[in-house]
Amino acid sequence: MTSEAFDKGKAAYRRNSERRDNPYAMGSPAYNDFERGWTQECKRSPPQSLTRNEHGWAKVETAKVPMASWSQSADPDPEQEKLRAAQAYAKAKGR
Repeated sequence: MTSEAFDKGKAAYRRNSERRDNPYAMGSPAYNDFERGWTQECKRSPPQSLTRNEHGWAKVETAKVPMASWSQSADPDPEQEKLRAAQAYAKAKGR
């Protein structure tokens, strides 16, 4: 059997998972039960990438945004590699 504070913690998570407003005095058993309820509901809830629809849980479609290339491509252009090497050599020699 769970406590009233535990159930309130679970309900608080379902209402607004971003905020954890615990109405009980910090350090009290009720405060701890509320935290446990909130945490358990968080663990048992589906990932944020899922949303509820009329058929059950469905994956949320996210926009495909091209990311900046932080490294060289997996298949570099041989001509670009030669140019890069020549520029590096010239820079090292001060030319």
